[in-house]
Amino acid sequence: MSIAGVINELKFSQSGRWYEYSWSSEAPLEPQQIATHSANTHCLPADANIRRQILSIRRHDLVTLDGYLVEVSGPNGYHWRSSLTRDDKNGGACEVMWITSVSRRKLLK
Repeated sequence: MSIAGVINELKFSQSGRWYEYSWSSEAPLEPQQIATHSANTHCLPADANIRRQILSIRRHDLVTLDGYLVEVSGPNGYHWRSSLTRDDKNGGACEVMWITSVSRRKLLK
């Protein structure tokens, strides 16, 4: 998924909390690989510095996000459900991630 030629063959879209991907003619990877190596991740930065780093990420940037998959709850019964695994897909598979560090890596060509 980190190879520019693979990313360029995929089209990503989001509607509400639903994340989708598609391709024009032939899948650049096995669909199962795409499903397990991409995600609709809702980012909760641990601090203002992490927030700035997340907001600076652009298409083709290769980053590593460290942190925890979490579920969020609050007053009046509020609950934001999160998948707590990386190998599920379809409805309910999005992750809420408390991000504690962001590191940039070189893009593979």
